[in-house]
Amino acid sequence: MSKVIVGLSTSLDGIASGTTEEDFMSVHEAVLGWVFNLRSWQTEQGMDGGEDTPESRLWATEFDRIGAQIVGRRMYDFSHPYWGDNPPFHAPVFVVTHRPAQRIDKDGGTSYTFVTDGLAAAIDQAKQAAGDKDVLIAGGRKGPRRPEWERCR
Repeated sequence: MSKVIVGLSTSLDGIASGTTEEDFMSVHEAVLGWVFNLRSWQTEQGMDGGEDTPESRLWATEFDRIGAQIVGRRMYDFSHPYWGDNPPFHAPVFVVTHRPAQRIDKDGGTSYTFVTDGLAAAIDQAKQAAGDKDVLIAGGRKGPRRPEWERCR
């Protein structure tokens, strides 16, 4: 049975408080920039090179266990132009949103399904898609806790 895991980076100094695309990209680089030179990260991006380090091997092992991902609409909106035609997920991605959209299929096994009936529904769909692999929640929304988050524990 798959597990639901959360992979988030948190800014304790307020760097992640911006609201523009430029703010998002600078935060992304400041918080996650350490992974950009890992061989495993570069491989998932369709690039050659990178360092083969213990961190790179750990990143590869963790990435291999993921069968589906859940992201927030904000992460999708700011990031999908950079992910291109062959995004690094290579698995179904479920976008939690209040704005419905048709499913988008990309190269390499990535698809984006827009889930408008809450996080619990996205988790159910992602678990189904992941099979025996795990589901990664990566990204989210700003704002107060919602009752649906409590039901997903």
